[in-house]
Amino acid sequence: MSGVFLVLILFYVLTKLLMTVFSNFPKKDE
Repeated sequence: MSGVFLVLILFYVLTKLLMTVFSNFPKKDE
């Protein structure tokens, strides 16, 4: 059961990291 919880936390952290990275990316590619 703890394994599933760990996976969920990992997914949450990964998504947050991706969001921050994409938000910090310069949008001058238009």
